[in-house]
Formats: sequence, structure tokens, C-alpha cells
Amino acid sequence: MEPDSRTCLYDADCGICTWCVRLGQRWDRHQRIAFLPSSDVEHRPAGVSDELLRETIVVIHGPDYAVRARAVASLLEVLPFGRPLSWFLRMPGLSWLFDRAYRMVSANRTRISMRLGLAACEVPRSHAER
Repeated sequence: MEPDSRTCLYDADCGICTWCVRLGQRWDRHQRIAFLPSSDVEHRPAGVSDELLRETIVVIHGPDYAVRARAVASLLEVLPFGRPLSWFLRMPGLSWLFDRAYRMVSANRTRISMRLGLAACEVPRSHAER
């Protein structure tokens, strides 16, 4: 892996998460991000619990990892034109607000995914399409 690469562990059963990963894959022209389902225990950093992976994405960069707003900022940092936005998300105060927004969306992602017609966590796809 390149020194500037990232590994993103995400909930592959979540419609919103999967949609965001598809966007990230399109924008990642230099293929610096490896998107892996959070069930991939081989790439899970020490200290990352199943509970944490159910609540948020985990982005691994070298020996370190980030969650929530810092994880999104870490991904944006390697995408074309994403660096300024990543700095914005890391600013004190703004990162706190983005973390709160991330937690709200994460806690309601099944309902949001269903309303958007996406596959939803804990809900079979055929049910989410109704």
C-alpha cells in the first residue's frame, strides 16, 4: 500500500454506507482507499470492538485509525479536491458539530436508508424496497 493510502471499514449492510462508498470509489481516481466491509476481521485494528464498528466507519492510516468526523476527514484528504474540506472538518468546534450530526445519522440509518429506497441495516432488501 502507498504511504498515503487508507483502509475504510464500513457497514456493508447499510444502504447509506454503501451509497457513500460507491461515491468514494468513483472519486478515488488514484485508488488510495481500500473499502472493506466491517466484518473483515483481518484488517481490524487492535482495540476496535464490534460495537464501535456497528456505530461508525473506521479509517485506518498506517498504525493509526480514526472514527466519525475524523474518519471522513481522513478519506477526504486523499480524494481530489478533498483536502480543504478535510481541514474544515477537523477544525475545533466544526468537528464536534459534524461528530454529533454523524451520530444522529448513524443512529437513524435504517430509517433513512428505507426512506431513500436503499437497502437498510437489519432489514432485508425486499422489505426496504416497499
